[in-house]
Amino acid sequence: MRKLTICTQDSCSYCKQLKLFLTRLGYFYDEIDLTNRPEAFQALKEETGLFSLPQVFVGDDFLGGYDNIIELQQNGKLKQLLDREA
Repeated sequence: MRKLTICTQDSCSYCKQLKLFLTRLGYFYDEIDLTNRPEAFQALKEETGLFSLPQVFVGDDFLGGYDNIIELQQNGKLKQLLDREA
């Protein structure tokens, strides 16, 4: 299974919801907490073009934010992305 990484902030309700959602599905993930790291969050925004959190990566591939991950799961594509060879 490819590495799943979530960039979050403590005050982000969507971050909390997504972590709970993924945990309930049995997915393991690494979390990068950007709460006290504004420079890192700014660099992430510049890299992805997304200005909100959470931001999710599988390996080096950017998947998007909360809505994107929910949609991928509903369409049965999240597991495919995680299982795909790097």
